[in-house]
Amino acid sequence: MNLTVNKKTLFSIIISSILSLVLAAIPWELWRGSEYYDRENYTNTIDDSLNKIYWFDYDTFLSKLSNEWLWHKFLDFSVDTLHLNSAEILYFISVFLVFTSSLFLARRYGYLSVIFLLNPLFINFMYSQLRLAFVMALLFVSYYLYKKNNKLYLLLVLITPFIHTSAVTFVAMFAAALMFEKTVKIKPIFKTTLSILIGLGIGIATGPLMSTILTAIDDRRSEYTDMSSSIVYMSFWLILFAYFSLKGLFESKHRTFSFYISLMVLALVAVQAVMGGYASRFLVALFPFVIAAMLETKAKEQPIVIISYLAYSFMLWFYWINYG
Repeated sequence: MNLTVNKKTLFSIIISSILSLVLAAIPWELWRGSEYYDRENYTNTIDDSLNKIYWFDYDTFLSKLSNEWLWHKFLDFSVDTLHLNSAEILYFISVFLVFTSSLFLARRYGYLSVIFLLNPLFINFMYSQLRLAFVMALLFVSYYLYKKNNKLYLLLVLITPFIHTSAVTFVAMFAAALMFEKTVKIKPIFKTTLSILIGLGIGIATGPLMSTILTAIDDRRSEYTDMSSSIVYMSFWLILFAYFSLKGLFESKHRTFSFYISLMVLALVAVQAVMGGYASRFLVALFPFVIAAMLETKAKEQPIVIISYLAYSFMLWFYWINYG
């Protein structure tokens, strides 16, 4: 039994390693037909600018938090101590995210489940939104450590806001979803309702109140903005939100972490599709968990969900390759 588990884990690591090394090495801007402005900004900052830790006042705790002190320390260490250039640093982050994401899926749902990550939304995220991608990779590791009862997960959780302050939001969503998964004293219908309300609340806070949030996290308004504003573009996720909501509300069944956190982010997508915001950014940050929730669906409608997702992904690839 132990040998089987070890072999499965080993193969999952091998497949995840190959996938991450390959995906991160592809020059996606050539396929896309246009530059990634955020990636260019990171490259210019690392190669041509004086690191912020040498000229910004980080004397207070609040300044370290609001100006992502640890991100700049990480870049400084990578450049000055490890002698890495921007291409190597960004490649490492992309590999780190894809590896942790694919390993999460492969170990739980089989090796072929990593195919579902091959979506332009996720590709753009791992290749362009590198600071948040780094944070999410660390949160994946912390989730693994938490499941292994390793207290080191607390250290990773505590440092992530100093890399990207929006990590506070994701940590809160993680904590709520883990609580819902663990407790059986709360009825399933209430856990579903609370998950939806949390997602709606965060969606409102980071949508209509977005100017305040953007100031806090120094957001650069990436290419996801226009996509997030289109209800048609987000239609699959809106339908999935309705489907998950109905299952959670009308089936008396305690569900997994992936289901509850997916419901939160899909509720966020729903409210921001109407009111505006950065729905796609939240969606892709938690993308592997949404994939997991789809794969966990055991009802007779699961093939419809999977086929619909694959068709949606194909349409995104067609649009992405032909129109950038």
